[in-house]
Amino acid sequence: MKLSLDETWQYCLEMWKSIAKKAPRRGYSLDEPFDSIEDAKENWLRENGFNPACIASQCFFCDYISRYGRPSCSNCPGKEIDPKFDCRDDRYCYYTSPKKFYAKLVELNEIRLKFEHARFIINRYIINPNRSETDMETIADSSSIIT
Repeated sequence: MKLSLDETWQYCLEMWKSIAKKAPRRGYSLDEPFDSIEDAKENWLRENGFNPACIASQCFFCDYISRYGRPSCSNCPGKEIDPKFDCRDDRYCYYTSPKKFYAKLVELNEIRLKFEHARFIINRYIINPNRSETDMETIADSSSIIT
């Protein structure tokens, strides 16, 4: 199944929100079997109609880049927002700290959405030479959303 980038973000956030809610308060330790987080991902995928075997690494970001011929962590959708993003970063590692990982995904998504909104405003109102006064008022109203 080829998901759009927006769908990829949507499902990724939904999955990690669910996993974060069910994770132990302190997350998982590296001493625990790795299967605990992988089982949580697999269970979420099954419960939500996905075949875990068909999702690369049971990760929507990994699956997105592999389906579009860019199978490398350097092409991760998270890195498009923050070039330093790494799902294994000790500060928010997806395995040891799923709650922090979900919070990081939410943070990145908020940045992504602001950027998308700004790009929409630029394309619709600034590049379009046929702006009306109403359009200019919309630009003024929208600028507060970006800042």
